[in-house]
Amino acid sequence: MKPAAWILLALVVLQLSAWTFFPRKPAAAVSQPMTEARREGFESFKRSNQTIIDRARSSQRKGAIDSLNSSWSGFCDASTREQRIDSVRHYYWHRQNLIRVASNSWGQEGRQFALGMYQTAEDSQIDRMSQHLFSAGYLKVDDFRPATHEMFAEIVKAERVRGNPCGS
Repeated sequence: MKPAAWILLALVVLQLSAWTFFPRKPAAAVSQPMTEARREGFESFKRSNQTIIDRARSSQRKGAIDSLNSSWSGFCDASTREQRIDSVRHYYWHRQNLIRVASNSWGQEGRQFALGMYQTAEDSQIDRMSQHLFSAGYLKVDDFRPATHEMFAEIVKAERVRGNPCGS
């Protein structure tokens, strides 16, 4: 093999090693200013999806409230526990997802819009009931998947677990 080929091969190996061991960091998300076109898109999104989002949120709230209001002993039975936690996970996943999508699409204004949609008395009730069940030991932060783990941890961060009612 000619020396030029060896040098070229060494450069290729070096480049591949650099890509493997020193990957490029993803670009930080830059909040774009709300241009007139983006504002129109945001207003259109709010108008066209409001009914659908309200109906879905109402169903998600009902499921979470029903699960959290049911007999606490059901949180100790494996099959009913999973069903109840799934309802609460479902609610928090949709809540987290709407906030994330609105923030990514429309910046701070979108985030405020999404947060405002979850400021009802029922949302506060779900948060309080989740905090209460967490402090009683029926719910754990680990019960929530990565998509909702952060949100649930934030909601219960001031609570202290006072018991282990299921004995496990």
